[in-house]
Amino acid sequence: MLSRTKPRDLPIEVRITLAFAGSLLPSCLRGEWMREWRAEFWHSFAGHQEQSLVRHHMRLRALGAFADAWTLLQLDYGVRRRMRDVIESRLAPIVVMIVVLISMALATGGFREARTILFHDEQNAVVLVAQPNPFMGGNSLIPSAEAEAWAQRSRATIDLGRWLVQEERTSGHHERVLKADANAIDLFSEAEIRPRFDRIEPMGVEAPAFVGVVARLRKGATAQAAEELAQVARLHKGWQRPAVIPIYEIRRAPLVPIGSVLLAWMLLSALPLRHFRMPAWPWALAEIGLCFSIIAVCWIELIARAPITETAGAPAGWDWALYALPACAGLVASWWFRWEARRRCRTCYRVWRTPASIGLPGRCLLDPSGHGYLCNEGHGAILEIPLLGAFWEGTYS
Repeated sequence: MLSRTKPRDLPIEVRITLAFAGSLLPSCLRGEWMREWRAEFWHSFAGHQEQSLVRHHMRLRALGAFADAWTLLQLDYGVRRRMRDVIESRLAPIVVMIVVLISMALATGGFREARTILFHDEQNAVVLVAQPNPFMGGNSLIPSAEAEAWAQRSRATIDLGRWLVQEERTSGHHERVLKADANAIDLFSEAEIRPRFDRIEPMGVEAPAFVGVVARLRKGATAQAAEELAQVARLHKGWQRPAVIPIYEIRRAPLVPIGSVLLAWMLLSALPLRHFRMPAWPWALAEIGLCFSIIAVCWIELIARAPITETAGAPAGWDWALYALPACAGLVASWWFRWEARRRCRTCYRVWRTPASIGLPGRCLLDPSGHGYLCNEGHGAILEIPLLGAFWEGTYS
């Protein structure tokens, strides 16, 4: 008795090949095409006893499914129409975002810098020392004499260096010159972020009147260093108590305010989903989550590469990139998702495409007429209803 080859009995590689080939076709043609190919396998290979040889011929036969699907697509549906279907499908933006995330992960070593900012806590902290500015806000440089006095009596520091970045005009163009002593150069060579400069010059014995200070503290000695600086400031009239700011805190400074803004934009993006039904929610939430994940990862990687200044902050040109750019990107993404929600079916999240007339023409109060759209599954929504009927919104299937 001959044994029949049922669809579920097809080898796994044959089923995968047919699935990939069938993805070239729209759903309206794919089902019948798949049944025909399974029937072809049943008719050609039913009753054969040499399973290894049959499996080899099945694999060869399955490769022809790509050419057959491509020919059927050209003759019965059209390539341009199919490309439009792919672009407007529910899966297309999700696949594109996943590819972008994977590419970014490969390019950044598994988001190494982002993981360092979020999860790494430095033991022997490298800190910057800056003096609060009481008149204009922010921080300023500290007197060289104050830094020297602290270096002589401090027990909390392991290394301490003085540095300054100055702009100089050389050969017709401006250069940023890092003037630092040997300790500062060594500390910046080990630190994860450093100032932006074009070349380095040794500071020498005589330092400028006001400098930036970088230091490596002993484990858990941040509070002790701050107390030592306060004691040094009390010895001289006019000196103020400087602030001790760890470098990892400088890198994490934008996370809370801008992270809250991105979270707010993400919640606003999901607000239109309250009118959607449950089958559409996973597709919409996947798009929103992946999009804001890309924005957040790009932003954190940008933070990791931002330089620092002598006053324990980011340069003026980087403030816009660290604060305004991610907020604007989140705003654009939120607007795009709200626009996307208006053109998607509230039942299945497919694009509304087929126009349809609704109601009775000429009526405005009872059973008003209007124009709607249907998705490929037959679901629809009322989009344009004149006069008083415009206040009535609903879905039907």
